[in-house]
Amino acid sequence: CSIGSYVASSSPVYWYDAEGGRLTGGWSGYIQNWYSPHCGTNWARYVDTSGVSGNVNIITCLNNEFVHCADWYISALFPAWSNQLYARTTVATAFADFSGFDGGSAATGSSSA
Repeated sequence: CSIGSYVASSSPVYWYDAEGGRLTGGWSGYIQNWYSPHCGTNWARYVDTSGVSGNVNIITCLNNEFVHCADWYISALFPAWSNQLYARTTVATAFADFSGFDGGSAATGSSSA
């Protein structure tokens, strides 16, 4: 499915304060929503730009909700790729949640196409 695939959308994965529930400025990296016209599938790719060690949880879902989704993918190696999800005729959203190994760093983001 990678032949002819492209980044359909891309968004920053913003740092946030988990206890205060607010964005704190800057981002840990970005989440890309890839699309394959050949297979009609979407998948997520997280690219870390922060240099902070941690895990990212990424997933691709139909529309902008966690109802029909591929399995969560967890990785400490970057870039990280999610499983594919068939979405030829509907919007797909790629989600990313980053957690630093330091216990205090957290970031979240999504990108739809």
